[in-house]
Amino acid sequence: MNRTEWTLLLLLALLWGGSFFFGKVALAAVPPLTLVVLRTGIAALALIAFLAARSETRGGSRHAPEVKRAAPSFNVLTKKPIVADDAEIARNPRARSAKLRAGERTDAPAHRGEASDFLPRLPSLDDVMRGR
Repeated sequence: MNRTEWTLLLLLALLWGGSFFFGKVALAAVPPLTLVVLRTGIAALALIAFLAARSETRGGSRHAPEVKRAAPSFNVLTKKPIVADDAEIARNPRARSAKLRAGERTDAPAHRGEASDFLPRLPSLDDVMRGR
C-alpha cells in the first residue's frame, strides 16, 4: 500500500471510531432517540446532496437509459386549472366540474401518434366471450 492509501485508511478509521466516541459523549447530554433522529437526518441530507451533485454531472441514473423526448408542442399558460367562481356556479350548477387549462402552441410539430399509443388495449366482446 502506498502513502495515499494508508492516509485514506487512517482517515476512515478516525471517522468510524470517532463516531462511537462522540456518540458516547453525546448520550450524556442528549436522549438516545434524539441522537438517532439527528444522526439519521444528517446521513440522509448528506446522501441526498451527494446524489444530487452526482446526477447533475452524469445526466441521471446510470441504470436507466436516457430517453429522447420530443420537443413540447405547446407551453402551459396556467399552472393550475381555472375553475368557476361562486357566482358562475349559482347561475350554472354544471360549472362546478368545469376546469379550464390554457396552452400556447410552439414552433415544434404536433405529436403524431395513434390513439392506441395513448390508450390501453381493451378486450373486444369476442375476446371476453372466448375467455382471452
